[in-house]
Amino acid sequence: MENWRQAFGWGEYRVLLYKKYCHLGMPKCTWKDGITGWTKLARRFIRTVPHMRSRRDLLPWCWAIGGKMGRLKGSIKYRTLSM
Repeated sequence: MENWRQAFGWGEYRVLLYKKYCHLGMPKCTWKDGITGWTKLARRFIRTVPHMRSRRDLLPWCWAIGGKMGRLKGSIKYRTLSM
């Protein structure tokens, strides 16, 4: 659970960094990129679920989903699209 919280916080903070420094040449984040990323994550998760045998197998998913959800919250909080 702690890994998920850390990834969530990092995801949220990445949006703030993007907002502060996008004018300096950071690559743009489009809504299509966000939808594609969420779709790929969901597909990989569905393919992987049958092979999960322990909590250790969940760790990369906690990190990935926590980061994505943090970016979603950050996009809303900072009113900047960066998913």
